Amino acid sequence: MNLAPPTQHSNVNSSSLNNKFNENSSKTLIEICKNNFCKRKKRRTKAEIEQDAINAQNAIAAKVKNTLLDNISRSAAAATRTSGPQVEIINGNIVVKESSLTVSQDAEIGEYEEIEEGLNPTATYSSFQNRSKTANWGMEETRTFYHALRQCGTDFSLMQAFFPNRTRKQLKFKFFR
Repeated sequence: MNLAPPTQHSNVNSSSLNNKFNENSSKTLIEICKNNFCKRKKRRTKAEIEQDAINAQNAIAAKVKNTLLDNISRSAAAATRTSGPQVEIINGNIVVKESSLTVSQDAEIGEYEEIEEGLNPTATYSSFQNRSKTANWGMEETRTFYHALRQCGTDFSLMQAFFPNRTRKQLKFKFFR
């Protein structure tokens, strides 16, 4: 089997191609295929894959352990700052710490903001809404609404182009009313 060497390749040196051609010219097609197959990247063995999985699990376990240790140290630090009675286990019995029953005067008094309630101390959910009374819908505006509804469907954001003084929420409320 006599193959002509390739003519031009942009990134390949022609002398290296000639050397490869001369090396392969005396070999059979089966030998060339076997040689190319052996040069391919070898597959990893099952043991190598298992070892990589174990290494990944160990790395994850180390991260989890460090995270848990950080969380425990943070919660222990927070527990020392908390107020109220604290308990501990001594010889299998739950005992209230005597030091946690007294309030220390170390906290500054001016640290908290004092809030005075007015005559009406009740507050409801709607007390904190910034609602303003909307203008009633006129006949012409209602006709325009239904015209826009035929053109845009229920896409109230698109419908807002017809109503510069109305919000999307007002248009939606008009549709459901």
